[in-house]
Amino acid sequence: IKIDMVFVSGDLIWHGNKQYEKVNTFFNNLSKEVNIKKDHIFCVPGNHDSRITGNDSVFINALKSSSDVDEFISSKYTELLNPKFDDYVSFIRENFDWSDKLEPTTLFFTHNIIINGIKVAIVGINSSWAENIYEGTVTIGENQLLEAFSKVDNADMTIALMHHSLINLREFEKDSIAQILRDR
Repeated sequence: IKIDMVFVSGDLIWHGNKQYEKVNTFFNNLSKEVNIKKDHIFCVPGNHDSRITGNDSVFINALKSSSDVDEFISSKYTELLNPKFDDYVSFIRENFDWSDKLEPTTLFFTHNIIINGIKVAIVGINSSWAENIYEGTVTIGENQLLEAFSKVDNADMTIALMHHSLINLREFEKDSIAQILRDR
């Protein structure tokens, strides 16, 4: 079996940025073992890849509808939550060329690549940015997802990668997010 890509859906660490050194060693060994370029390993953050900040619950609990989420994201208030992913983003930027697709105010990346003559788009979605740990729910944002997919470049295959299952989505966006993913 020839492996072309590896996908890691978050929780690279349990907690603490020092663990990223071990993750890097693991990815280097994995890359050699399965004979792929390290840049063919794609990751998204999980809840353990973030630091809890004092702002989390205040902002997340205020999001009561899809329009609240879209307004929150478009207003760039996500900059207040993004620092909790600084260690994760630093690790990704230091180790993967595809990290140039990560922008400080977005919660996703889209990477277009050709593998064995097939145009593949990888859409990495941060499903941990607005996790309500008390309810066990997450928020993604319809417009964010649509923007991520808008950057797909005429792909033969699109792979969406996120940490949480669709069953963890908050009720107000569960159906619309699932529909957007099905349509792609």
